[in-house]
Amino acid sequence: MRVALLGWDVTGQLHPVRILATLIQDAGHEVKIVVPAWQARMADLDDPALVPALLPGLLKLIESDDLIGLSYLSAHVPMVRRIAEAVRDEFPDKKIISGGIHAGVRPAEVLGFSDYVCVGEG
Repeated sequence: MRVALLGWDVTGQLHPVRILATLIQDAGHEVKIVVPAWQARMADLDDPALVPALLPGLLKLIESDDLIGLSYLSAHVPMVRRIAEAVRDEFPDKKIISGGIHAGVRPAEVLGFSDYVCVGEG
């Protein structure tokens, strides 16, 4: 299986995503970490034109992957929702799993744009 993990973390460290990527790789799967270029600047969250402008490049990066993992905070939900919907429109067979603080706190909401939700430590 080919897995792409997208992480939003204003520190750029992505510790949970990096640990998960190692575990996935150790289980024999291909994995890559994708950090959207606009994830670090919180001001970008208020720019409605930004995500559509950058989506083609992001979609190209994940086109060969089977599973898309999303790890994010509550502040990123509008951006992540737009990305998940674009992934679903472009690649309807890909599975999307959400994790992170917001997914753990509001799993029912997250299931509106994800196939699966990871609550707690993945």
